[in-house]
Amino acid sequence: MTAHELLAKYANGERKICGADLSNANVMGATLRRANLNSADLMDANLSGAKLGGANLREATFEGANLDGANLDGVIE
Repeated sequence: MTAHELLAKYANGERKICGADLSNANVMGATLRRANLNSADLMDANLSGAKLGGANLREATFEGANLDGANLDGVIE
């Protein structure tokens, strides 16, 4: 799944995006509040400044991900 596809799904109201392969994706500054990204591959993704409050990130892979300035309030891990 590309960053564009993820953001389009989110914009259309879809919040359950479990297991998505977003490795190397650039979602800098994106709003993904309360998204269910359980088991997502976020390796080397750019999530800097992303709004992830309340998101489900259980079993997600973050190795090498950039989370600088990301809002992680209430994230389920």
